[in-house]
Amino acid sequence: MSAVDSPKWWNVAVPGVAVVLALIVLFAEAPGPRVAGAIATLGALVVAWFTLGRRGCSSPDPPPPSSSSSSCSPERPSRSSPCSRSCRASAIRSSGC
Repeated sequence: MSAVDSPKWWNVAVPGVAVVLALIVLFAEAPGPRVAGAIATLGALVVAWFTLGRRGCSSPDPPPPSSSSSSCSPERPSRSSPCSRSCRASAIRSSGC
């Protein structure tokens, strides 16, 4: 599992980026209401991530492959197949790994 697929790293990245952006906003020479609005918006982003975004990363099953890709088989997924990742994931789950 790469860092992009790992929910742990997204849970670190989203607040980290929000903190960096908040520091940029605080040190920019902007009027008070704009700073307050930017900080509030970043806060809403972080709250939305922890209430909604994390649920997307921890969904138990990947979406089923579309019917157009009939070459997808969990036993021998093709690397060029668009559903090869979900096939490999379902093969791993069914094998108990």
